[in-house]
Amino acid sequence: MAFLGDSDIDWPALALAGAMLLMAMLGLSALGHRYGKRILAGNPDAATGTGAVEAAVFSLLGLLIAFTFSGAFLRLDARRQLVVEEVNAIGTAFLRLDLIDDPTERQLLQKLLKEYVNSRIRLWAKMSHRSAALAEVTVACALQREIWSVAITATERPELESERLLVLPALNETFDLA
Repeated sequence: MAFLGDSDIDWPALALAGAMLLMAMLGLSALGHRYGKRILAGNPDAATGTGAVEAAVFSLLGLLIAFTFSGAFLRLDARRQLVVEEVNAIGTAFLRLDLIDDPTERQLLQKLLKEYVNSRIRLWAKMSHRSAALAEVTVACALQREIWSVAITATERPELESERLLVLPALNETFDLA
């Protein structure tokens, strides 16, 4: 999954590569500055008319930075919205479990849904470690299947059709948003 971090990153090598890139950029910037001074010393009219080009380059750079931040904000806002929708769906599903007549099945489903919620919370806590997060996704998927099969069993009698029509879509929405 692309959203999971990789815990096998070689941080010292990454820091060294970043430091080398910074040194190369500073060195090339100094080299360009010297070259520009030499060109201007030989021909003072060479800098005439470059203000418009510089303004255009800096404007485009500003737009690029603005679009980058705008895109990042939109992704963050979409992620927040999905979390709110998932929490609301879980709350609705939990409340609708009260419609199940059999107290044993109702309590089992409530217990399983609580375990599922705890699994989702643990997933977000483990997001920086790819293998641990993938293991938690597997646990959550197994809980989804178990909740679904117990809910089907609890609402399979014909006289429980209204409960089935309320409980199963709420559980389905909860699992879809995950």
